[in-house]
Amino acid sequence: LTLTAFTVPRTGLTCGGGAMNNCIKAYRKKQGLTQIDLANRAGLNIRQIQKIENGEAQTENVTLKTIQAIAQALNAKIDDLIS
Repeated sequence: LTLTAFTVPRTGLTCGGGAMNNCIKAYRKKQGLTQIDLANRAGLNIRQIQKIENGEAQTENVTLKTIQAIAQALNAKIDDLIS
């Protein structure tokens, strides 16, 4: 299965490969945030952000609470991050 890049509606943001980690990274970079900035805004540990963005954390093991915190910190909708 090969995933291709897609554009998130309403934002024009392109998420490479269509994976959650790529979307989170793209949103973060578009806003000029570092991983530390995102971790602080979301109330998460920097290592959690690193694992998610680097694809080390399996999507099914990332809790809804964590995804909600990241989405809120990025002013994004959960659907846009996980679609």
